[in-house]
This record gives sequence, structure tokens and C-alpha cells, in this order.
Amino acid sequence: MTANYTGDSIYAASSDTEDHTVNKNSSTTTITSVDPEPSRAYQSYTVYVTVSGSRGTPTGSVTIEDGDGENCIADLLNGEGACDLTSTIHGDKILTATYSSDGTYAASSDTQDHTVEETPNRDGYEEDGTCAQAKLISPEEQQMRNILPEGESDWVMFILSEPGNVTLETSGPNGDTVMYLYESDCTTQIEQDDDDGADSFSLITRGGLEAGTYYVEIIS
Repeated sequence: MTANYTGDSIYAASSDTEDHTVNKNSSTTTITSVDPEPSRAYQSYTVYVTVSGSRGTPTGSVTIEDGDGENCIADLLNGEGACDLTSTIHGDKILTATYSSDGTYAASSDTQDHTVEETPNRDGYEEDGTCAQAKLISPEEQQMRNILPEGESDWVMFILSEPGNVTLETSGPNGDTVMYLYESDCTTQIEQDDDDGADSFSLITRGGLEAGTYYVEIIS
């Protein structure tokens, strides 16, 4: 801080300085919930956080880590945020949420226990839970897959070198699937089937497809 005296007709100008520290306002970060609890390895779960301040509402973001190298970033809106985290290693976790400060509020953090259970019967096609991870299947090829846990998606892709017809079918000793056939953009649905296959499995027979790349999503 600097104080300046401008002087007058009798006294000359003068000044002085003094160190002064202005601390940031304090903040409090809280992990409010984790959904689902527990989760499974390679299954996405959502971590919800709040950040409150001693004066007003902090802005910025919170980084959430699972202790094994996986993390996500939750952007704050009105002091609240959430992000989806996927842990690839099962076991008991200590999640850490760290608010990194926004210039007005100081950094703060919180921890929360979370259990990640082992995913049973993972197959050799993992990871294949998104369109971008779809694995190629060739004509007449059969692929043995485990679509677990319930509600998980497996994605495959196939390429037609010329116009033609396709038959897509799921089967197994037990289970229930829903199958979707998409254009190459992974969003334009061509056809969907639930139980037209044997038992509760799926069957799609489609004619008149143009040459190109197609994607299939199978949900257990």
C-alpha cells in the first residue's frame, strides 16, 4: 500500500509504503452423493459436488479423482456440479474432489468412500461400450460376448462392399437383448428389435442396404 502526501505551500510532498495481504475468501467443497453406489469396474458413475463460499458463490470447476489415475471435471453452476467417472480397477476407493480456486475463493477439497465391484465375465472384445469402440464383425462370423452387467451395451460394426441384405441375430443359453441397427453416423436408426429371435433374444433381417459402414448396438 502506498500513501502519498501532495504537499502544500509550506510542506513538501512525501509518501510511505506498507505491506498488506488480502486473503482469498474461504471455500468448502463437499461430495454430496455418488450414483450408483457401489458401481462396477468400467461402469460409469456420477459424482455430485457443491462448493460454498464465506461470501457469495464460488465459480470455476472441481476435479474428481478415484485414486487410481482416473478423473473427471465438474463445472460449477450456482455452486453445484457433477461429472461421470469410470474406474477401471475394482476395490474400495477414496474419491477426492478438489476445487482449484477462482481468484476470489481459496482452494478446498473433500473425500468420499466409494466401492467399485469387479465386473464379471468380461470378454475379449472390451472396451466396446460406445459407437467409437465398436469392433468389426465379418459376414458369417459369430462372436461370443458377455453383455454384463444388465443394461450394458456392446457395439459392433460391419461393412458392405456392395448393396445387399443382412441378418443380425443374438442367441445364448439365457438372456434378453434389444438390438439397434444404425447408419454410419451411429445415430440414424434403421431398425430395432427386442424379442423376434429365439426366446428373448433379438433378430433383425434387413434388405436393400446400400454399400457402406453400419453399426449395431446390443443392450442386455
